[in-house]
Amino acid sequence: MRALSGLALERYTHELRALKRLACNRYDYGRLVLWMGLYHLGNHFGPAKLTTTRHVQCDVNGRAIQVAFRPGVGDMFTLYEVLGRQAYRLPEGLKFEVKTIVDLGANIGLTSSYFSTLFPSARTYCLEPDPDNFRLLTINRDTNGFAWTCLERAVGAITGTVALRRGDWSNTHRVLSAHGAERALEVQSVQMQDLLKEQKVTSIDLLKVDIEGSEEELFRRDSGWLRYVKLIIAEFHPNLIDYQATVDAVKSQGFRYYRPQTLFKESMDIFMREDVAI
Repeated sequence: MRALSGLALERYTHELRALKRLACNRYDYGRLVLWMGLYHLGNHFGPAKLTTTRHVQCDVNGRAIQVAFRPGVGDMFTLYEVLGRQAYRLPEGLKFEVKTIVDLGANIGLTSSYFSTLFPSARTYCLEPDPDNFRLLTINRDTNGFAWTCLERAVGAITGTVALRRGDWSNTHRVLSAHGAERALEVQSVQMQDLLKEQKVTSIDLLKVDIEGSEEELFRRDSGWLRYVKLIIAEFHPNLIDYQATVDAVKSQGFRYYRPQTLFKESMDIFMREDVAI
């Protein structure tokens, strides 16, 4: 019990420090701490379902941006994970310029916000199927003047209609293989080949993937489109996919694989095409 308490204290201390670095002033810091506390209470007693949109100013890579989010449905954890902990931090020493970014599972736009502060001139395409998340995605785009192309779609095996099961938290929604499931919502889906053709994208410098278990189907079903991609940073879900088979499928398309935690602390699954690998 003592060890667990020590780990919890260390985690909460890290959160407080990260939020302090993010907040542009003491007022916003106090609100971030309050909302993170509500998130942790929700983990113990159930989500608070506070869906009213709040706004906070954050310092992201030296740029002040306005973040719109909902304090009681999981957005606060995503804010901490992406902006505070920098979960999508990229390796240093990239050998190419990032001109085109595709964000699959864009949620409310925090990862795209993070990348846009690093690569302000890049073309960014954000795909998010959940309508509530998508609304905040466009707010965060417009409020900060980001030039993103936002598409209210999932990415998957078909171009058409699929079922999206909505979880208790805003970052746990996932596409199902069959319709008719409880709490499922019909949403539009697009195959990657069709997306690239529709948007006239001929190369992807940076592909971010967080699609709650659909990554196996994305990478294993028809992966020929991966020849247009230079770098992939992904949050894989080993409890939902055949992890090793999915990794092998990407590697087979000419990528070098870097396991989580190997490039730097808290790094995610990262793949780089062999000709640009560090």
